Amino acid sequence: MSTSLDFELTEAPDTAAQIIALLAAHNDRHTTISGRVPFQIAATDDAGHVPGGALGWTIHRRCYVDILVLDEAWRGDGNGARLLAAVEALARSRECIGVHLSSYSFQAPAFYERHGYTVFGRIDDLPPGNYNTWLVKRF
Repeated sequence: MSTSLDFELTEAPDTAAQIIALLAAHNDRHTTISGRVPFQIAATDDAGHVPGGALGWTIHRRCYVDILVLDEAWRGDGNGARLLAAVEALARSRECIGVHLSSYSFQAPAFYERHGYTVFGRIDDLPPGNYNTWLVKRF
């Protein structure tokens, strides 16, 4: 083993997988419920375009949503609620006990709260003049 490490920004395709595997191996030594499984849920229109969707992963019986978005033209008529319900259905199918996500103040924290999510953390001035909030819903 070498005696020092170098740190560099990289876009090598397998680097993220190697880093995730290191963390998963550590976590597996401390819990029997592991297995980070990514997901992508695409919202598609009749023409096959993707005006939104959700990205995230499940692990430790939790669903972590990294991105949930709909083009503005598709908002306001229940599509957001249906997309969120699809995420929750996926989480339940993977035996998760809840969903965890974050939202900037200019995005949709009130939307999530209307759907049963509870704020458990907030950072003000992220980005400046706004805030970032973390929300959770337990099934």
